[in-house]
Amino acid sequence: MQGTSTNVSTTLDQVEASELETKLAAWNKLERRVEENLALVPDIVTLNVGGTTFQTGKGTLLRVDGSYFHALLGSGLWAPTQEGAYFLDLDPVVFRHVLLFLHTGDVSMVGLTFVERTVFKSMMKSLNLDGLKGWQWHPTDDFTLSTDSRTIARSATSTRNVFDVGAVAELPPCGKDVANVPSVITLNVGGTIFQAAKDTLLRVEGSYFHALLGSGMWNPTPGMGGAYFLDLDPVVFRRVLLFLRTGKLSADGLNDLELTAFKSMMEYFQLHE
Repeated sequence: MQGTSTNVSTTLDQVEASELETKLAAWNKLERRVEENLALVPDIVTLNVGGTTFQTGKGTLLRVDGSYFHALLGSGLWAPTQEGAYFLDLDPVVFRHVLLFLHTGDVSMVGLTFVERTVFKSMMKSLNLDGLKGWQWHPTDDFTLSTDSRTIARSATSTRNVFDVGAVAELPPCGKDVANVPSVITLNVGGTIFQAAKDTLLRVEGSYFHALLGSGMWNPTPGMGGAYFLDLDPVVFRRVLLFLRTGKLSADGLNDLELTAFKSMMEYFQLHE
C-alpha cells in the first residue's frame, strides 16, 4: 500500500514537472516573439493621441517593465495606421503628463483640473505605469551600461538618430566642420517642429549642440524632412530656445515637474548663462 502511494506521488510530481516545463517553454517562446517584434519597431515611435501627434523614442515608451506599451509594440497584435502612427483614444493634454513621467521618472499633476487628475490616474493605471516601480535597464545595441550602473555610453557601431538626454554620455570633440551644416536647423522635438538658426544653437560655446552638429554622430532622422529628432518635451524645450535667442533664463509658468525637466535639459545641453 505504501509502495502504491509512493508511485502515485512520484507520478504526480512527474506530471507537475512536465506541465511546468511546457509552461516555461511557452513563456520563453512568447518572450522571444516579443523581443523580435520590438526589434522591428523603429527607434522613433509616432502616437496619435486623440488627434494630437506625439513622437518619442522607443526606449522611452519601454522604460517601465510590463507596461501597456510593451504589449502595444511587442505583441504583434497592433499595427500603426497608414500614416505610421499608433492611435490612442486618450486625452492629449493629460497624456503629455504621462510622457513627462516616462521622460523624468517623476509623477506630477500640477496644473491639471480635478477631472483631469482623475483621468490622469485612470490613464496611468490603464497603461500599467506605476511611478513607484524600480527602473530596469533594457540592453540595446545603441548604448551600453557601465558595470556600476551609473553611466551610459553610446556604442561605436550605433546608427541611432534619437537624442535622448536621459541616455547620452559625453560625446567626442567636434571632428566635423559645422560650416557644412545648413544655416537653418529643423528640430523635431517630441513630434513638434522647431526651426532655429545654426548660430542660435551654437551660441553657447562648448554646448551639446556643438558636439551634436560637429561630431558627425547625430544626423537628420530619415523620413522627417531633414529634421533632427529630440526625445524631449516640446513645451519645456521652448524655454531652452528662448534662452539661446535672448540669453535670459525664464521659468515663469512652469510647474515643479516642468522646472525640474528644464533644469535637467539645460544641464545635459551644457548651457549656462
